[in-house]
Amino acid sequence: KVVPNTMDLVAGQLSKELNAANEQEVKLIIGLIVKRGFVDTGNCKIYADLAYCLICDVPKFKPNIRWEPLHVQSVLGDIVQAEYASIQASLASGSSEEPSQQDTEQRCQSDMQEAHIAALRFIGHLFIRELMIPSIVLQIVEGLLCPATVLPSGAVPSGAEPEEHNVECLSRLLLLIGPTLEHLPAGKAVLARTCNAFRALVGQMREDGHAVYGKRAKFAMRDVLNSRLKGWPASPSVAGQRGRGRGQGVPRTGGLRR
Repeated sequence: KVVPNTMDLVAGQLSKELNAANEQEVKLIIGLIVKRGFVDTGNCKIYADLAYCLICDVPKFKPNIRWEPLHVQSVLGDIVQAEYASIQASLASGSSEEPSQQDTEQRCQSDMQEAHIAALRFIGHLFIRELMIPSIVLQIVEGLLCPATVLPSGAVPSGAEPEEHNVECLSRLLLLIGPTLEHLPAGKAVLARTCNAFRALVGQMREDGHAVYGKRAKFAMRDVLNSRLKGWPASPSVAGQRGRGRGQGVPRTGGLRR
């Protein structure tokens, strides 16, 4: 476990190990950081800082003397995508029809939803440190919004609303990465589509006259809309996060891939 007081020590030790590691060992080290970042919600920023330090110190490694060097950042991206896909697959698994199993499955589903939120938070912190390429994060954003499509009238067709849990997850993620997305043409376009959908979904009603989403999800969507309107005042500073890490001031290097 990494905490602020041990950040320098752990980063230094892992940098030395990465410098002498083979491909399997690099994947093991990065994989452990990702797993801890996914589950240790209170310290996910620290693990994102740790990943930043390691990629600054050891941007590349040679898996074999005859092969071209590999980027550690690419290894990080591959592992994050695999772990996130595993969480999504677990969430998508069907529930049992047996009443005796429903309570247990509901608890498991709740745990998986919390894991989903934690994973997205860690991914968001990696992204604002420029450790995740935009296309991966934009794919995640659009996946959470799916299958919502906004009609010319400004409404979302009935039955095409995202799941409530996905709306809450997406709202939390956008509050973290919104300012960074605004600086990217593709990110700004995705933000615009998402906010258009949120405006429609906040007031979306079912055929029986009841709201599609509960108060918590509607509040989360309004929070995103208001934050964007005000220039993301409560979101982390992009510049303030890029250089965070060892000594709270890791220098920018040419090793980070955009």
